[in-house]
Amino acid sequence: MIIQGIPVSNGYAIQKVHKWEGPHYNIFSQRVDSVETEIKRFQQAIASAKSDLIDLRNRTLHEIDLEHAKIIDSHLQILEDPETYNLTLEALKANHLCIEKNYLDVTEKFAIQLENVDNEYLKERVADIRDVCTRVLSHLMKTPLSISGEITEEVIVVAHHLPPSIIASLDKRFAKGIVTESGGKTSHSAIMMRSMNIPGVFGVKELYTSVLNNQIMIVDGFLGQIILSPTDDQLDLYTKKRDIWLDSVKITKQSTKKKTQTKDHHHIQLAANILTPEDIKKAQQCGAEGIGLYRTEFLYMKSQLLPTEDEQLEAYKIALQSFPNQKVVIRTLDVGADKEVQSIPFVKELNPFLGYRSTRFLLGEPKLFKTQLRALLRSSVYGQLCILFPMISTIDELKAAKSLLEEAKQELLNENISLNKYEVGMMIEVPAAALMADLFAKEVDFFSIGTNDLIQYTFAADRMNENVSYLYEPCHPAIIRLIRSVVTCAHNENKWVGVCGEIAGDENASIFLLGLGVDELSMSPSRVNHIRERISKSVYENIVSSIPSMMDEETSAKVCKKIKELF
Repeated sequence: MIIQGIPVSNGYAIQKVHKWEGPHYNIFSQRVDSVETEIKRFQQAIASAKSDLIDLRNRTLHEIDLEHAKIIDSHLQILEDPETYNLTLEALKANHLCIEKNYLDVTEKFAIQLENVDNEYLKERVADIRDVCTRVLSHLMKTPLSISGEITEEVIVVAHHLPPSIIASLDKRFAKGIVTESGGKTSHSAIMMRSMNIPGVFGVKELYTSVLNNQIMIVDGFLGQIILSPTDDQLDLYTKKRDIWLDSVKITKQSTKKKTQTKDHHHIQLAANILTPEDIKKAQQCGAEGIGLYRTEFLYMKSQLLPTEDEQLEAYKIALQSFPNQKVVIRTLDVGADKEVQSIPFVKELNPFLGYRSTRFLLGEPKLFKTQLRALLRSSVYGQLCILFPMISTIDELKAAKSLLEEAKQELLNENISLNKYEVGMMIEVPAAALMADLFAKEVDFFSIGTNDLIQYTFAADRMNENVSYLYEPCHPAIIRLIRSVVTCAHNENKWVGVCGEIAGDENASIFLLGLGVDELSMSPSRVNHIRERISKSVYENIVSSIPSMMDEETSAKVCKKIKELF
């Protein structure tokens, strides 16, 4: 029996089913004799939950990267929210009911409020709030939360929903596949699964009650299909597919030192996206050919104080010296929307993704902006610096940012501080910028296409909203046409183009990006070897000749089919 779901993590799995229902707590309005005892229990549960999350965060940082560890950081922030804590204690003192009841009521009230807000990012936080609440309740009620202790053999985990914190705690030796009834391909859980290389399918409605523990299941993470109680022929077919896939994973891990080129010797630069010093090491280990995107937000997140010019200089220096003779693209501060930092207060907006953020914000804070620009310019003596301005919508914005950069440059020269050559670029992530790429190309040295935002803005669909996640289609002909136009405009002015969005690390999208003439693909270090191996099996001339027919297709599915026909 074949059932269709949403493909969220590539790969194949053939194992017995292990159903995980998750904890269910029967919490009654039980009166307590001692408020002080309940407060101590609550404090101990919060402390234990914090210890859990810190351990999980450190494990995620060590085994994956900081970008995924930030998902656990968001849970820590929810756990330590003072308003939730204070309201829980106030309710306890007023009603003398058990702390479990009061904490559940307070957190659920917040969750329901967010569910009713017309903001998809905030709605996405609902699952995080309930996940943290469940963790605290598990300590209060002495009930194990982790699924890992239940699994001692290779299985496919089937659940109503698996929060990212539970997925991060899974033992990859035993969890060979994941299938859930809810969730989308851009959810935190899906992102965590892909980084752990666990095949998975989400959105299989009413599955949990229709499968049995120990029932044999096949998971096809490429097609988003599951097969219950497969036939012998299906088992044979998917066993071969799984073995080929596992072999390709091994080969990919061994390809670090290979040059990234097609069979007909067309080279494309594979760079890494980084956020922290730990990411720099991972980028080196995977054989990245430079840094395609250095997200500087971490410098502002790690302290409640703004980083000084010298502190920033030291961070940029390390990155540039780590990749001598290779481009290091450092993006100026990109905050706002879903990226908030303690050292910079933001006014809440109805639609922060379309609001006061990124370069728009920096232009309104010239002192903060110039401090970063000075640090960047001073770092130019340590390597091949490329300064990248994010979220540019108009020529006036770009010129204003360049003007402030020139002011910073003149200040440093007047101070007799040595500078070296550097390049100035902008991100293409707003459709208006893509449509005006011919004019923007005259003003910059390079483009970096931020496809995460470009795709969701093009389709007017929040990629974090599972109700419209089907519209987030990286391989859609509309996206191919848009990127081709940008690349053509850049190359007409002899400027280079990189892609630093998530699609750069997608095995299908990376192929059409190659055919469109993109000069650099930048991705998570964990994806570099996989994409290198994928490109090495392709023929550049064949890809280029197929691009016109891809643009003439009507759907992403037909584009992906054409890409697969090239191999």
